Amino acid sequence: MKTKRLFFIVIMLIFSLNIIAFAEERRPLGGNERRLTALNEDYLPIKNAWHQEYDGAWIYLDHEGLALQNTWFHDPADGKWYYFDEYCYMLHDTTTPDGYTVGPDGAWVKDGQVVIEAVTNN
Repeated sequence: MKTKRLFFIVIMLIFSLNIIAFAEERRPLGGNERRLTALNEDYLPIKNAWHQEYDGAWIYLDHEGLALQNTWFHDPADGKWYYFDEYCYMLHDTTTPDGYTVGPDGAWVKDGQVVIEAVTNN
C-alpha cells in the first residue's frame, strides 16, 4: 500500500513540474536575451512585417526578423505610429511609458483622433 501511494505521489510531482516548466508568462527581455522572432510556413524568419502571437498580441518584426522592443514604430503602410513594450508587444487602449495615448488598434491618438503622418521621400 505504501509503495502504491509513494508511486502515485512521485507521478503527481512529475506532472506538476512539467506543467510549471511549460507555463509561459510575459516578462521583460533584457541583457543577453534575444528578442522575439517568428517563422513563416517555410520556417524562414518573418521580416519587415506584422505578426500576431498565439495569445492575440501583435508584434512587428524588423529587417533582421527581430521584434521591436521599447520603441515607437511608424508604419509606412498606414502612416500610423505604434508603441512596443518591454515584452515586444504592441500596446493598445492605454498610455505609453512616455505619456502618449494609444487606441484600440494600437495607433497613437491625440485629441481623440488617430495621428496619421504620410511618408515623404526626400
